[in-house]
Amino acid sequence: MGTSTVSMAQPAPRARTTTGATSYTPVTDQRLVSPEAENWLMYRRTYDGWGYSPLEQINTGNVKDLVPVWTFSTGVAEGHQAPPIVNNGIMFVSTPQNQVLALDAKSGELLWRYKR
Repeated sequence: MGTSTVSMAQPAPRARTTTGATSYTPVTDQRLVSPEAENWLMYRRTYDGWGYSPLEQINTGNVKDLVPVWTFSTGVAEGHQAPPIVNNGIMFVSTPQNQVLALDAKSGELLWRYKR
């Protein structure tokens, strides 16, 4: 059995830049109530469980043209503990065995890994 992977797709590959922790904005109660369009701060994105992105880069006209831009093997076969969340270009992924990973959402680069 293979290991779990995390993937991101977008209309076309672009120049990649790494998002550093210097641009990280803490998650507050207000941001959870009204998240910015580019952030996915919780499961299904909003408290009402809307589950859709208000961003318009991907639409019915170009969805068929999406291509994977990166994948990342988490190194475990059991799957993820919860859906990934994204804040300020950083994707957080939790896996079994008490592990949390922070990935650059544009490049898939591992920023840090926490294991207990």
